[in-house]
Amino acid sequence: MGWILGIGIGVVTLFWLAAELAAVEEKGQGSRAFFKSVKRSLYVITPLFIVAGALYYLFFN
Repeated sequence: MGWILGIGIGVVTLFWLAAELAAVEEKGQGSRAFFKSVKRSLYVITPLFIVAGALYYLFFN
């Protein structure tokens, strides 16, 4: 049960961080530019989260 909560918190954190980066990047160009920027941010952030999760479970589990 704990790992389900961990994955859920990780996914929420992933989307929150992507939205924050997109809000900084889009600079008032509208919702279409915002969601395009969120998608671009997710492409960058997702591999970083995967590597961080793998390293965490490798060393601390």
